[in-house]
Amino acid sequence: ILADVTLSIEPCELIAIVGASGAGKSTLMKAMCGFERATTGEVAINGDDLYGAYDAYRSSIGYVPQDDTLHRTLSVERALIHTARLRLPADTDAAELAARVDAALAAVDMTAHRATRIDRLSGGQRKRVSIASELLAEPQLLFLDEPTSGLDPGLERRLMLTLRRLADGGRTVVLVTHATANIRVCDHIAFMVGGRLAYFGPPDQALAFFGVDDFADIYATTDLQAAPAAATTWADRYRRSPQHQSYAVVRPARRPAVPSAHARADRLRRARAAASSRVRQLGVLGRRYVELIRADPRNLALLLLQAPVIALLLLL
Repeated sequence: ILADVTLSIEPCELIAIVGASGAGKSTLMKAMCGFERATTGEVAINGDDLYGAYDAYRSSIGYVPQDDTLHRTLSVERALIHTARLRLPADTDAAELAARVDAALAAVDMTAHRATRIDRLSGGQRKRVSIASELLAEPQLLFLDEPTSGLDPGLERRLMLTLRRLADGGRTVVLVTHATANIRVCDHIAFMVGGRLAYFGPPDQALAFFGVDDFADIYATTDLQAAPAAATTWADRYRRSPQHQSYAVVRPARRPAVPSAHARADRLRRARAAASSRVRQLGVLGRRYVELIRADPRNLALLLLQAPVIALLLLL
């Protein structure tokens, strides 16, 4: 699906992976965050192989899928509290847990909606709650798969500005998107065409590179149906460009040296110490499930009436 894709992302940058449907955007992002491992090639964090030391780095990575994974019958605050109990160490006290939830809500401007049921939020608000749930563990790397999908232009802009603020606050943010109206808030964009990297660099330089006046026109310029060889053509042109030299050759060469085996072992030890036991996770999930049942009286009534009705039908 991907071929000859090389790029480098530095700390506190906001990166957008852009392209038409089927261009390989989500595949690239999932390979970068370890959600789906690439069969060939290398993904390195500070010079260290991500796949080889994934257990040591997984707590530093947050991943927000395209579809919301929220329990909609809970309030925003209760949903985040259950998630925090699952992800934070067992010795986290109630005060610290509440502080983490407050900080996550403040980071995505959802403090005013903490008591609102998730099913009463707008699409953009639910997406921000999904981001907040990932921020509870304070990841240094945050990956989002099409977070602006289905949002109106106003909500899209607010969400992009939220991501810009998260990057400025010390996190590295990578998102997949089709929308280009607010793409200038990103530090760099990676434009994918047919599984190949057609451009990686600042948004302001992309228009001149593709010879267009608007970002939406790039899609027409790189349309594979109109020009089946567009992927190879633009990938070759990019490899001869100054952007490729700056962001795919020079920047990767500046990456830190591979950490020592002792440093990697220490990071893995600390990651395992912070991990929650399965028994504790089962307890948290059980309490959350009970709360979910209580929060949906109609479904609870159906569950309680189900057995007597079946027994009556059998008797008849």
